[in-house]
Amino acid sequence: MSSIYISLKRELRKNSLISYNDFGNHFIAYMKKISPDMYASMVTKLMCVKWIDEMYQSRKFGSCRYNNFIKAGRAFFNWAKEKCYIKDNPFETIKLKQKQRKQREIIPKEEREKIVNYLNKTNTNVTTMLKLTYNALLRPNEIRLLRINDIDLNNKCIIIPSSVAKNGKQRVVFLTDDLCENLKSMNLQQYPREYYLFTIDFKPGKNKVGSHYYSNFWAKLRDEIGLPKTMQLYSLRDTGIFDMLKAGIDDLSIMQHADHSSLDMTTIYANHADPHLGKIIREKSPKF
Repeated sequence: MSSIYISLKRELRKNSLISYNDFGNHFIAYMKKISPDMYASMVTKLMCVKWIDEMYQSRKFGSCRYNNFIKAGRAFFNWAKEKCYIKDNPFETIKLKQKQRKQREIIPKEEREKIVNYLNKTNTNVTTMLKLTYNALLRPNEIRLLRINDIDLNNKCIIIPSSVAKNGKQRVVFLTDDLCENLKSMNLQQYPREYYLFTIDFKPGKNKVGSHYYSNFWAKLRDEIGLPKTMQLYSLRDTGIFDMLKAGIDDLSIMQHADHSSLDMTTIYANHADPHLGKIIREKSPKF
């Protein structure tokens, strides 16, 4: 079974390898305990259910990772089925767990102002990176992989390459005038065009930073300013979508800007709690 899993990995995009490796390493190790010579055709639904339940209970991970493992299992065995290694997919009818509500909250303007004031004294490049999350609705990992060559300030946009985009499709992201000025202030013309945009100390550099570099920095920044842990780095993207909906930008435009697969995904963000809702209702509600 290990050999056909290696064959599948050759066909995967780099961004998909992390989650597939997480699944494959645990699943194959478990199956080897049952039999050192386990073939894909020998795997049953009962084996898969026992494995995923054992993982869920002993490792105490949430429903998100549980579901990701099942989805990876379905994808792996679907591939094996197409290649005629097996007849039936043992993961096909295993139910997903109900998703837990994401423990993130939007970051109000007054809190964002605290962040900007703090970074004005320390590192303004970080502000630019955070604005790419809030205004351009880029995912932190997409920002991490951006190169200077992807930025077109003349047309006020960024070209997200297919190798960087979460869904594997190239797209164009438009920039606000304010964000363009922030990028210009970084004097990007003095660096080679192939350099990554934000590396160590959030300066352009030859080598990209690790996948947790931004989130680790954010955690320290959040502690320095005194923000709650529910205000995560990805909360800025949530907040950007939420604020655009509140500003009256149409759902379809936001869906395209956020790179969502459907309008349903975009309108989910309208359900975030608005800390100013009471004031809005009192000031703008019509008289009876």
